[in-house]
Amino acid sequence: MSLLLPGPLLSGLLACLIPVTDPSAGIVSIRKELFADIVAIEAPDPATLILRIKEPDASFLATLALPNICIYSAAKLAEDPNFPARTMLGSRPFVFVDHRDGSHWIGKRSPLALSNEELSTLPGYGRDAEKSRARAKELLVEAGAGNLKLKLINRNIDHPFTPLGVFVIDQWRRIGVTAEHTQLDVSQQKATIANGDFTVALDAFCADGDDPKPPLLPYLSKSRSPRNMTRSETPEFDILYDTFKSATDEAQRKRVAAAMQRMVIEAANSVPALWYSRIVAHVSTMKGWKIIPTHFANQDLADVWLDQ
Repeated sequence: MSLLLPGPLLSGLLACLIPVTDPSAGIVSIRKELFADIVAIEAPDPATLILRIKEPDASFLATLALPNICIYSAAKLAEDPNFPARTMLGSRPFVFVDHRDGSHWIGKRSPLALSNEELSTLPGYGRDAEKSRARAKELLVEAGAGNLKLKLINRNIDHPFTPLGVFVIDQWRRIGVTAEHTQLDVSQQKATIANGDFTVALDAFCADGDDPKPPLLPYLSKSRSPRNMTRSETPEFDILYDTFKSATDEAQRKRVAAAMQRMVIEAANSVPALWYSRIVAHVSTMKGWKIIPTHFANQDLADVWLDQ
């Protein structure tokens, strides 16, 4: 695959892409697995970038377009490797349907997602809550954990983390599990989870595209994906993931995607707890801001101003 780029943009892209795909010792790239098929990055001239991949990857172009894969000045990175941490620069489950400024952004369920009927056959997704709770109590007793007590690590941000934490703890209470709700600053919460200093934790993972490949990173084996905070090894899931990303036939991708969803839910190492849409109210005096579907872009606030 070849890209024709201006010289400064090419140098910046190389300076940012290489650490993501092949991080040096001491650097953790949580998205390394997304680029694992790249076997060579070449720049034969100042305006051309060539990425060579070892096998077909149906998600590769969408991966390159992820808004959190940022391009920074190679010169700035050479001066200060922590430049991105100090400087803000601008640059899945749903398929885009319609967007109207100041009104709405609409998506529809991806054809790769399990239907409500299919989900209802999986543990925890049945429509009879009392039946599910009774089964959960039986499983706790069978595991010798009838009086289980634990600490839930969460962020100290009101929405949606506090209500979600309260809801989860209340659901555990109904099956006889006692939980302490520990809410930390985001940096502390992230460090606690990354260091493995937790029994159960709530965290967020934003989807930034329609393709399912990036949101699957938390479920790959820890040896392959640093984004897997449960530290589990799931070789069967890894095989399905590799099959999915190289498949170009939509029917095959749908079958494999369904198998991966079932495996994630049944293994329960990391359980999807909430998927929601934000409704954001803005005061009429705020000008220049346009809300978009992802948290990862439109972070440059230079054109935002208050009309007062």
